[in-house]
Amino acid sequence: MLHNTRFHQTPRSPLARAHKALAAALAASITLVVVALTGAPANALASPQTTSQGTVSYLMGDINNFWATNFRSWGWSAYYAQPTVYYYNSTITACGFTMSPSNSFACDRPYLGQIYIGTGWTQGLLNTYGDYAPGVILAHEWGHEIMFMAGWKSASGTLGRELFADCLAGMYTRYGLTVTHRLDNSDYWEGYNTLASIAGGDHGTPKQRTDWYAYGYSSYNINSCYRALT
Repeated sequence: MLHNTRFHQTPRSPLARAHKALAAALAASITLVVVALTGAPANALASPQTTSQGTVSYLMGDINNFWATNFRSWGWSAYYAQPTVYYYNSTITACGFTMSPSNSFACDRPYLGQIYIGTGWTQGLLNTYGDYAPGVILAHEWGHEIMFMAGWKSASGTLGRELFADCLAGMYTRYGLTVTHRLDNSDYWEGYNTLASIAGGDHGTPKQRTDWYAYGYSSYNINSCYRALT
C-alpha cells in the first residue's frame, strides 16, 4: 500500500547522509555516448547464453565492476562489497523468510550481500524474451543491494524500491552495452520486455517499470534514479 510518509535517511552510514553528493559524482566520473537502439532480432549477449545460470555467471563480474568502480570514485569503497549470488529452484528459507522458486530476491540487513536467483523461473524468461532476461533480473536485484548498502529508504514502500532497482538495472544495461560490450542492442529490449512481463501489484505497472528502466539507461545517474524513492 502506498503511503505519504516523508523520506528520511537512515543514520547508519555517512554514505546515506551524503547520497546526493555521491550521486552527482557518478555523472562526473563516467560520460558515455548513447547508442541508437533498435528492435534487432535477439542475438543476445556478446557471448550468447542458453541457460539462466550461464547468463548470470557471464554478467555478475561486469555488474560488480560497474558498482565497485562507482563506489570507489565516490570515495566510499568501504561501504561496498560484492554480493554473493545463489541459485535455487525450490521453495527455500533465506533472507529471513520463505522464498518462492518463481522469483528472485536480494537480502537486506542482517542478511545483506546475498542475492538469490530462481533458476527455473529465470530460465522460462530467457526462453521467452532472450538471454538477457536473467541478466536484467540480476541487475535489478543488485540494484536492491546498492540501496541496502547505502541505507536508503523509500517513501512509497515496496513500489519505490522496485522502480529504483529497475532504474539501476537500466544504468548497468547502458554500461554493459556501451562500455564493456557484454551486451548488444537487442539486450536492451530483452530487458525492457522482461520487466514489462513481470509487472503488477507493488512492483508497478508495465509502463512504470519500463519507464524507470529506460530512465536509468538515458540519465545514467544514480541521483536521477533516487527520485523513485521519494
